[in-house]
Amino acid sequence: MNGAQKKRVYSIRQKGRHAVQRWMSAMKPQDIFADDPVKTRFQYIRLLNREDQRQWLDQADAALLQQNEEVRAEYAAAQYQNPIDQHVFHGVLEMNKLRRRWIHKARIMMGGEN
Repeated sequence: MNGAQKKRVYSIRQKGRHAVQRWMSAMKPQDIFADDPVKTRFQYIRLLNREDQRQWLDQADAALLQQNEEVRAEYAAAQYQNPIDQHVFHGVLEMNKLRRRWIHKARIMMGGEN
């Protein structure tokens, strides 16, 4: 054996293609609102003491940085990178940039460091 890996090729059947088309065309306004567990949990940050608040914000920021690294590694390892996948990849990084800016503003609002 020469170490070559078996390659699997997947394709979508017509029934699956129709299901995706129905799903894509059934978008509602509530589907646009992005669920964000960081912002949801932040609503309760006042229940933490000052030090725990700071640590929580640090952890949220660190988690976003870690996700960025994982997304970059996953994208770099992808064998086929088409323009749509590339756009999604950049979208994740841009959203995380905005989320990190939001965390920074939360620190300022709460009287923390700049």
